[in-house]
Amino acid sequence: MRVFMAACAAVFIMVSPVMAEEAAPAPSSPPVQEFKTYVRRLLEKHPAQKALALEAEAKGKMPSQEGALPNPQLTVGVMDLPTDSLAFDKEDMTRKTIGITQAFPAPGKRDLRKRVAEDEAEMARQMAGEKRLDLILEARLAFYELRYLLKAREAVQSNKDILKEFIDIALTKYSVGQGVQQDVLAAQIEYSKMAEYFITLEQQLAVLAKNLNIAADLPPDTDWSQPVIGPLTEIAGSEEAMLERTVEDRPMFRQLRAALKKAEDGAELARRELAPDYAVSFSYSQRDDGPAGVGAHGLPAEGPTYRSDLVSLELMLDLPLYKDAKQNQMIAQSQIMADKARMDIEAEKLAMRRELAELMEMQRKNMRLLALYDTGLLPQAQQAVEAAVSAYRVNKVDFRWLVMNQTENFQYRIQREQMEYELYATRARLLRTLGDEVEAGNE
Repeated sequence: MRVFMAACAAVFIMVSPVMAEEAAPAPSSPPVQEFKTYVRRLLEKHPAQKALALEAEAKGKMPSQEGALPNPQLTVGVMDLPTDSLAFDKEDMTRKTIGITQAFPAPGKRDLRKRVAEDEAEMARQMAGEKRLDLILEARLAFYELRYLLKAREAVQSNKDILKEFIDIALTKYSVGQGVQQDVLAAQIEYSKMAEYFITLEQQLAVLAKNLNIAADLPPDTDWSQPVIGPLTEIAGSEEAMLERTVEDRPMFRQLRAALKKAEDGAELARRELAPDYAVSFSYSQRDDGPAGVGAHGLPAEGPTYRSDLVSLELMLDLPLYKDAKQNQMIAQSQIMADKARMDIEAEKLAMRRELAELMEMQRKNMRLLALYDTGLLPQAQQAVEAAVSAYRVNKVDFRWLVMNQTENFQYRIQREQMEYELYATRARLLRTLGDEVEAGNE
């Protein structure tokens, strides 16, 4: 019996690690409440991003098509068949023909058409890159707004709790004849205002959570109570250097440069249109021998008349006879489009310079205001509330002064959270303007 038990124990010891390994849950993927995880899913699921990616993929198939020769034409037919007899051996010129014709664009045209198609494909890829930046900005702003709303809701709840304590204090003093009923009513009104504010915040949180779920195709019951996104640090540096880097790297400017290259290649292609396209045609004609007793020109013959098969070779050219109305106008149009593409780049540079200046100044203002709230307004407002509570307990101030100080303290706290949101939103827009997806060291 002891031997049997020992054997069972040995088997259990050997099997238990395997069972534990099989029972151990697989490592779960990061929750979507983490910003980077959510963005990855958003970019995978969002139909607009997928549509632009598919468009870019489709246009990537065009260059090889534009660089290929036109399909050759196969010709099969009958020539000079007499209608009175429909006989193939009666007339010398009656023949059955098969031929092939191949068109050739003028030298250089195929390469230019391929380059124009490559430019269009590059434009499509960069459009997808711009949309990617838009989606990342929308997600980042939504996460920071969600965090702001959660902090505001927490502040409202904290203020409700404090007002509840004030109501208890007022009721206690009123019960011993040291207070007035108006004090209690004033505190209850402020408490009801906070309850109304709390309901509004709950509605805003619900709408924002639904929008996040819809954009990334997430379940409706996804928990957004703890979004994970780090603070964006200050974006500093020379605005001219930022502009130069943005013009070099941002997808929008790459798209504009691709549009300029397309226009320049199109202008060169238009000039090549003055050179004629051509086609080469080769055909083979089979003729039946003539009938016995009839030779050429109706002369008598001893046997069937031998007729040789025929071959034909042709060269066909397009003649630019109407170049003033067509090719020259095409050249002028292409040059105008190239000039427009250059002006588009300069216009976007100008708009970018203004936007960068505005956002950098807004960042500086928001940083100064946030520091003012953290080092001045909020501590002072909290001290004012504490002093008012102490003074009210010994009947040195009336109750409305106490409520007013607490209301101001609450408003400063909400404004501080809103200012922090605006600061991060400004930095997020700066990243979008600069064409950066995520700044190094952030989030």
